Amino acid sequence: MKSRQVILELQSNRLDVVLYEGDRQTQSARIKIELDSDPITWVEGVEKLQKVLSKTVENLGLKGLPTIVYYSNSTQVVELVSTEVKTISDACEVARLRCIDSLPFSSLSSVCDANFVGKDTGRDLNMVHVLGAADREDALEAMALLVEQSGLRFEYASPISASIFRLLFDQRRRKSEKCEGRLYLGERHSYFLITDHGRLVFSRLINIGLDAMARSLTRPIRTEASSTEIELDFDEARQILLECGIPNKQIMVDETRGLSSREIIPLMQPVLQRLLVELRQSLRFGLTEHQRSSVQIEISGPGCALSGIEEYLGQELELTIEADLSYQGFAAGKPAAPESAGR
Repeated sequence: MKSRQVILELQSNRLDVVLYEGDRQTQSARIKIELDSDPITWVEGVEKLQKVLSKTVENLGLKGLPTIVYYSNSTQVVELVSTEVKTISDACEVARLRCIDSLPFSSLSSVCDANFVGKDTGRDLNMVHVLGAADREDALEAMALLVEQSGLRFEYASPISASIFRLLFDQRRRKSEKCEGRLYLGERHSYFLITDHGRLVFSRLINIGLDAMARSLTRPIRTEASSTEIELDFDEARQILLECGIPNKQIMVDETRGLSSREIIPLMQPVLQRLLVELRQSLRFGLTEHQRSSVQIEISGPGCALSGIEEYLGQELELTIEADLSYQGFAAGKPAAPESAGR
């Protein structure tokens, strides 16, 4: 009999509930929510989700099942730490200390953990890589209590950023026989990791994702067809972004309102330029000149589904960039589709 497990994906605007039987997703539901970025208010908001989650658990027949929570909030700290030490336990301690040093609050109220993810291979390579994470104790207690009071069995909680870093690390190290990079374009953040012949060169979290691109389209837009300004709400802007991607030619994106790519591209340019600056700096300071000239990059994540994104980045960075085809079917409305990298 296949094992049954529940995955909760907790973001500021939604709580996705997904049942897995083995590796297959069999049932799912999305609960729309609003969580504040303030740490105390965020915890209070999580506590108030118990009633609606309990109802969903009952409707899907999930009571008593083991549950993992992947979440995003403003207080978590995630570090992929590479260090030359003799033992894995020493490397984990280094990662925990790095996370504690990065905390925006007192370490006395924090919970910190670290897990070994791999070692570099090859002659004279002794670098150990560990993924560390830390967060406020009350945030973790609130999620554990929510799970238990809703009729589920709490296993553990993990920042979404940590699960994505782990995924990228595993994927790159299995495939890397040369200098290769993987850029994960996420909803709120992006992640850039490069290896060279099995050696991790660097990893970086970039605070730009699909949400920033969509939010840029919510500014007032004046079209040639009308003197009246168009104002898109966030959901409308996100839908246009997912449908049209990064247009490289003149197209109509909303015939009813007379909105074309000529109007939306200038709005997106500041966000796209910020992303390019982050990538260029990573390549400039993280790689040697020889590595920069030969590196190949693969895009994954929800942003991979944007038409034209690989062509745009490839042209601007003057590099070979390909898209991970497994993300081409990304559906924004599907529960746990965007960020459940832990599976």
